[in-house]
Amino acid sequence: MPRMRFRETFDAAGPTHRLNARPSSDVDDRSADGLIGVENRVVDVAMEYGTAVHLDVDPGHGQFELLQRELTQVPDRDRVFVESDHEYRANLPADRSLVDALLDVPDGDRWAYSDRLFALEAVAVLTEQSWTYRSVPHETHIRELNAAGQDGLLAELEDMLERVPGTDIVALDDAV
Repeated sequence: MPRMRFRETFDAAGPTHRLNARPSSDVDDRSADGLIGVENRVVDVAMEYGTAVHLDVDPGHGQFELLQRELTQVPDRDRVFVESDHEYRANLPADRSLVDALLDVPDGDRWAYSDRLFALEAVAVLTEQSWTYRSVPHETHIRELNAAGQDGLLAELEDMLERVPGTDIVALDDAV
């Protein structure tokens, strides 16, 4: 499967760190220490530093109509994802509860699990100047952080993840 591509202007600030989550096989993906749970915790922290969240959502997502009603579809010139036909912008903090609901996977809801992992095609937490977090949920190697200029972000994430086995934030070779 090809790597999600980001628009060149959005990609100008490369990632400084990567989220690695390798929980043991006995940890459920949806638990707080599982793949989805960990990413949701990271997005939660990143949103504290962001001004908006861009979501690339497949029209088959169970909450797609809600997103169409509640969020603004991003015009072509402002999209951060290449070839996205369904990119929506959630403004922070106003739309945070909607983003939280979209990311949440209630216990036993297999459709929400599938939507979260596959129909939510890409997520990016943006700041006024750049971006803080971006991922392609079904591609565990595309969970990237841009901590440049985000005082406190790494310390907060590292503190939170310190108690999660198999999970860490790794600086990239070209990190500042």
